[in-house]
Amino acid sequence: MSKMQRILQVATYLLEQPKEEYTNSRKLAELTGVSTKTVLKDLKSLEIRKILGNATIERKEHVGIRLIASSDQRKKLANTLYELLRTDKLLLPSSLVDSNDFEKICLILLQSKDGVKKEELAAILYRDSSNLDAVIKETERFVAQFEVTLSKNRASGFELAGKEERIRELFRNIILQKIIIDKPDQLGHQASGIYLPIKKRLKKIFDHTILDFAIDMIDKAELNLNERFTNYDYEILVTKLCIKISRMKLGKFIQTDNAIDESIREHLVAHLIIFQIDEVFNLEYSLYEHKDLTEIILSTRRINQKTKEDAVLLDEQVFHEFILFVESGLGVELTSDEELKKNLLDHILPAIRRVRYGIQIENPLLKQIQLQHTDVYVSVLTGIGIIEKAEEISFNDAEIGFVCLHIIAAMNRNSQQGYIKTIFVCDEGQAVTSFLASNIQKAFPEIKIIERVSSDKLSPQCNEADVIFNATSAIIRYENVPTVSVTELLNEGSMSDIGNWIINREYEKLAGSADTLKDSFLYYRDQLSTKEELITKYSALLEEKGFVDKDFGPSALTREQTIPTTLGRGIALPHGSSDHVIHSCILIIKLEQTIEWSGHQVDLVFLTAVNQKDVEFHRSFFEQLFKIISNESLLNEIKSIVDVEALKKILFPTK
Repeated sequence: MSKMQRILQVATYLLEQPKEEYTNSRKLAELTGVSTKTVLKDLKSLEIRKILGNATIERKEHVGIRLIASSDQRKKLANTLYELLRTDKLLLPSSLVDSNDFEKICLILLQSKDGVKKEELAAILYRDSSNLDAVIKETERFVAQFEVTLSKNRASGFELAGKEERIRELFRNIILQKIIIDKPDQLGHQASGIYLPIKKRLKKIFDHTILDFAIDMIDKAELNLNERFTNYDYEILVTKLCIKISRMKLGKFIQTDNAIDESIREHLVAHLIIFQIDEVFNLEYSLYEHKDLTEIILSTRRINQKTKEDAVLLDEQVFHEFILFVESGLGVELTSDEELKKNLLDHILPAIRRVRYGIQIENPLLKQIQLQHTDVYVSVLTGIGIIEKAEEISFNDAEIGFVCLHIIAAMNRNSQQGYIKTIFVCDEGQAVTSFLASNIQKAFPEIKIIERVSSDKLSPQCNEADVIFNATSAIIRYENVPTVSVTELLNEGSMSDIGNWIINREYEKLAGSADTLKDSFLYYRDQLSTKEELITKYSALLEEKGFVDKDFGPSALTREQTIPTTLGRGIALPHGSSDHVIHSCILIIKLEQTIEWSGHQVDLVFLTAVNQKDVEFHRSFFEQLFKIISNESLLNEIKSIVDVEALKKILFPTK
């Protein structure tokens, strides 16, 4: 607890005591968590004298401590404490105790109607004003990320300047920057309402009337929309509504006229909320604030929207092609996952609607998805064009991230389901056969035993298997199905044989397309300075070599305007529409100097051209791409090579 917090707490306690009653220094020390010596020192400080005004503190030896003040002085002190306590709560919410000073400065300015002078900021931060310049510069850099500037007026002091929408986004970022979402796909918030730690944080920043009102309005919005918000969206909506009311009370209004269809349900719900804001807080109606609130509500990731204005349909074949594309790239079974289809469709339909309205949603897990599930992100990023083309839209990276979550969830559900279909032949009886089969599947998750049979009961189903494990002395031959002989009780050598067969199978699959793949990986080093220059130059090169047509480059540039294709670690993955790809190809460009790419510094670019119709080639193609971008040491090795032949030796070593 800071000195000012102690002083405010002591002054409040003394004010609330009956006029004639005394307290003692020990009680005040317990209240503030410091020693009695520190309390007595605080009572003599200049800060408390300024707060008390004409009121005084009386100390009587062996009697105690009390406040001496008239009724008018008490009223004045109460008002002073209210404002100071509110400011102190604003400055030091528990979630921001460890925050940098520049974040605290932002919170001060965000809830200040007029400017705040340098001396006032220094006093609040317990700094000397002469030592505040470094913090001011850090604040300027921080707010610039939101297209906001820190301006200084000689008369009024520092204030934030910029579009009100961006200033509010800055506010939201600081308040919720430390939220960790455990289950972003969980439908509906808990019955108790907003997540308790977040509610406590908001209580320390906003007046309780604003917070209680915001929670009540979002609860009513759920009733009016006849659907529940996700946990994350519920908290975002409450927070944004608190910010909206706080800024409107300061006379700070949005001036942007968003293009919103006034016939949709969300616009009506927003109207009801804005009307209540005007009534409760005595504010004038603002059409722009009304439309902004409509957009905020539209930005939530709600599902099952089945009213007339929500009648967004997606061609079943288009949807199937997208899932097949991702399945082929990842090498996992997805097309038969009915739960995935339902969940993904429930997300994509309102996502299409959001994109058509130009509504941006937030994805707190986007960076984590890009770094930890790069293969999924790349597959969805390159395959989403199938849906985009059919719907004539462009998804942003946040929407793509949420699609990835559904794919990841499906992969996790199926992680124990093997993809190598196997017949296990054993003559040791049902109990022993079942036991041995379970040992194989436990040791090798890739294996899925579709049938356990004795050697005299082999069926035509064997032709559908990828392999037969034969634990008998019988000779088993099928023209297109390999047979691996193992011992009757699966000793260590047999388990090793099974493992080696799996490794060889995967190697041969990759090696089978290695010659084609080698010709599809091109490598260059360059000194270009912008992403536009790079995409234009190398798209023309791909066209010249016959990999793409003339419209590939423009489609890649258009995509960059919608979805930043940076993946972190200095990597970018630009790609054009698959409609303009003749033969799949990855063009790797190592830049001699990093260039700015959608807010990131990039020095390794994978210009990717994917022909989705080449299913046989597709999986091997993506396996190699994922092999590169998921391996830090391999990335560094690639950055150091000088030509494409050196690249091929790294990616396609001989067995």
